[in-house]
Amino acid sequence: MRAVLFGLGTVATVSYASSVFAHDDHAALERDVIEILLARPEIIIAALTVAEEREVAEKAKRERERVSSVASEVLVAEANGSLEEGATPLIAEFFDYRCGYCARAAEITEEFSENHDGRVRLVQFPILGEDSVAIARLAIGLRNTHGMDAYTLFHREMFEQSVQPKTAQTAIRVMASAGFDTAIVQEASLSAEVDNELQRNMDWARQIGINGTPAYLAANGVAAGVQMLVDLETLAKGTSK
Repeated sequence: MRAVLFGLGTVATVSYASSVFAHDDHAALERDVIEILLARPEIIIAALTVAEEREVAEKAKRERERVSSVASEVLVAEANGSLEEGATPLIAEFFDYRCGYCARAAEITEEFSENHDGRVRLVQFPILGEDSVAIARLAIGLRNTHGMDAYTLFHREMFEQSVQPKTAQTAIRVMASAGFDTAIVQEASLSAEVDNELQRNMDWARQIGINGTPAYLAANGVAAGVQMLVDLETLAKGTSK
């Protein structure tokens, strides 16, 4: 590998020197360059370091652009009916009701939301099996038929449930206890609209590299795992961990 890198460095240097100095004897020039590199191999190391730094910077730039592109779709005013007109979410949380870590994170996310006039978007990301998908369907069906206030109440109540593991029946029981029409909700949960929303959420997560819960998206960054309140504040201000 070292020989290959040395060769690449030599060829690149020879090519550059040839173009600059228009040396008549290219063979002699190549020998001179090789002698210089043999005497000062740190030149190659420095060149490789610069190349690696440029590659890292370019990768980071592409990642920021990808996150920004997805955020422009996720963090929109119409995503949350509880927001005042013209307001947009500061962060979005990707979660699964059957995720124990999400239950720990729920209180922190709710506190952040209260501190910022509800500027949090909850993104259903059911990745822990069929029951996760069934619960997410019911939650979206509830929101679509009973509104954001009902959805927010259900969200809180689901994470306060001590029964484990949570199932679709757990969700239905929580909705019934709150006085919601579970028959209408179940019918709505089977709609193509719900199918499309869940697929869209999965696509968003894939595009920005989210593969676990909880995870958070802000305008310029992504954070994975349970975040403390200060971490969410930092993420919302534009600095990702």
